[in-house]
Amino acid sequence: MFRTGSTTIGSSGATSVAVSFGATFSTVPVSVVATVSNTTDSNYLLLYPFLINKSTTGCIFELSGAVDSTNYTVNWMASDASNVTGVTGATGSNAVPAKAFNKLPAVSSITNYDWAFIAIQSTSGGIPTTYRLSLNNLKAFLNS
Repeated sequence: MFRTGSTTIGSSGATSVAVSFGATFSTVPVSVVATVSNTTDSNYLLLYPFLINKSTTGCIFELSGAVDSTNYTVNWMASDASNVTGVTGATGSNAVPAKAFNKLPAVSSITNYDWAFIAIQSTSGGIPTTYRLSLNNLKAFLNS
C-alpha cells in the first residue's frame, strides 16, 4: 500500500507533529518520508522533519526547530513492502536494483538553495538512511 498526505502542524512553537495515514497498513511501512512547507508566510523557517516513530496507522516527526506560525504543513509519503517488487538482478524478495540516472541537461537551472532528499535502503532490509544533498552538487556529479 502507498499513502500520501499533508498534515497541518497546527500550533506556533510546535517542535513535532503526529501524522495519521488515514488507512491501516498490514505491516509497519518500510518507507516514510516527508518535507515541511509554508506557502503562506512571506518570511518562513527552513525546517526538516525527522522520523522518530512509526506504526501501521501513523508516525511522528520531530522538527529541526519550532514553527513560528500556524501555516506549516508536513507533506508525507508512506509505503509498505506490498508495492515493491523484485526484479532480475535484485537480491531479496522486495529488492529493487539501483538504476542509472540520465544526465541533467546543461540548461537546468538550479540554485544553491535547492536540496534533494534521497532515501537509501540496503538489500538486507535494514532501516533506510535519508541523505540531504545539494542539487547543485548532484547535477555536477551526474554530469561528470
